[in-house]
Amino acid sequence: MGERFFRVGSAVIKTLGPRFETVWQVPWDGQESIFVCNHARAMGPLSMAVHFPVRGYNWIYANAMSARDVPAYVRQDYWWNPKARLAPLYNVTVPYIAAALLPPVLRSVPYVKVYHGPKALETMRESLTLLEEGKSLIIFPGIPDGYKSHEGGAHINEGFLYLLPRHYKRTGRKCRIWPVHLDTKAHRFLVSAPLEWDEQTDFQSQVPGLCVGIAKGIREEE
Repeated sequence: MGERFFRVGSAVIKTLGPRFETVWQVPWDGQESIFVCNHARAMGPLSMAVHFPVRGYNWIYANAMSARDVPAYVRQDYWWNPKARLAPLYNVTVPYIAAALLPPVLRSVPYVKVYHGPKALETMRESLTLLEEGKSLIIFPGIPDGYKSHEGGAHINEGFLYLLPRHYKRTGRKCRIWPVHLDTKAHRFLVSAPLEWDEQTDFQSQVPGLCVGIAKGIREEE
């Protein structure tokens, strides 16, 4: 049911919505990859799922897929300006509308559930299995700390980066990270050259540089 919903919904969006262009700084080599993108509010996940030419498995927070947990998730994710005049109205309406609509939509796309705490190991295990099968992942690594703070990429969730050495240890293949900037006004994906890492060097020491490269690649153009 979910896959059928995704196919039908994607076809409708593509037919009625604008066309998207993908600009690659370096052509994709077809190997399993991790694509990291700016969130662009709801447009990032929607556009990457429907319009991006590489079909990947989206990392989606588990609490965004549970009707019970969605209201708290929406409030902590800064969906609206808390200083807005209508903020009190949004607070008692938007989270519950999202709770009805968000879980079935998210469950229709290819996904990996993202957990925090001890269950985070489930996320890593499933992600490694998909990469080992030659599939790609789509991750939105910006950490919000206020309204519209997803977009700048100043704060990057670095936990997923440790998939790289683990995948290499399992397969002997290097998975690369491709930063994607979604330009919602131009309906364009700008894909930067992949970020390289050195398997012969301590990985922990490379994490800060990778985060800088990700932030630069996904941030809004000045």
